[in-house]
Amino acid sequence: MYTSHSGSRPYIIVGTAYAIPNEDEPSMGRLLVFETTNLVTNRSNDGGEMDSGGGTLNTTVRQITQLVTRGAVYSICPFLDGSILATVNSRTNLYHLHDVDNVYELQADRAYHHGHVLSLCVKSLDNTAIVGDLMRSVSVLDYVQADGTNTLREVSRDFNPNFTTAIEILSPHVFLGSETFNNIFSLQRNVNAATEEGRCRLENKGEYYLGEMVNKFVRGSLVGDNTNSSMDIASVVLGSRTLYATVDGSIGSVLGMDRATFVFFNTLQHSIVHTIPAVGGLDHGHFRSFKAERRSHPCR
Repeated sequence: MYTSHSGSRPYIIVGTAYAIPNEDEPSMGRLLVFETTNLVTNRSNDGGEMDSGGGTLNTTVRQITQLVTRGAVYSICPFLDGSILATVNSRTNLYHLHDVDNVYELQADRAYHHGHVLSLCVKSLDNTAIVGDLMRSVSVLDYVQADGTNTLREVSRDFNPNFTTAIEILSPHVFLGSETFNNIFSLQRNVNAATEEGRCRLENKGEYYLGEMVNKFVRGSLVGDNTNSSMDIASVVLGSRTLYATVDGSIGSVLGMDRATFVFFNTLQHSIVHTIPAVGGLDHGHFRSFKAERRSHPCR
């Protein structure tokens, strides 16, 4: 779902690809733009008066424009001032939707980034975007406007060879990713590093073997805030709230916690591991260790 710069109308933008025989990589795709309109149908009785039951809300969807792309559209996300970012094969492109007298046109901006093997997913926050590459992990792009030109500039990258499947932005400098060996990992951008190399490198802060391949991260929570609870419990400060879905059909949640809460649950976990025998004799630390093709690290 996407909202125009004026904010008055919501739009749905769909990315497609043409499956042409004997092509290793799609050479053509489309960006389809649909407008949604809500109509209220009123029910009336035989006398023609408004029925007390109210009306029925009907939503109609109408295609208003399209743009042919030079490759498959793998991912789309909203960006600054009503624009959108889309990953097309190995490129990350910026697009604007123009509306002149109800004549719509989707146009590509001069700002783009070309430096990936296959740009599988993209997410944005303010003027920053992260791109998940199928073979080259995660990179961070900044949108820069200077001297009348717009550019998408890569400012940081994870140099580990993660085969990324999904990404999410937890905070302006902390990112979450998953890869094909059923692991999830967190990365941090150190903008205050003393050297240019330190600022350009994403630091690996967390690694965890989930056991299922994640194909989607989205901001949200499985439960709402229980603000009316009368239970006398210590206050728990939650940070980022992220839902994930896997190819096996399961849904889970990743929560950011304050340090005191993390220490409590981490201590509880270690106590359970040392007190209760593991099911099947599996060692918890070994089972949850990050495992990839040529790497194996303890979970953290």
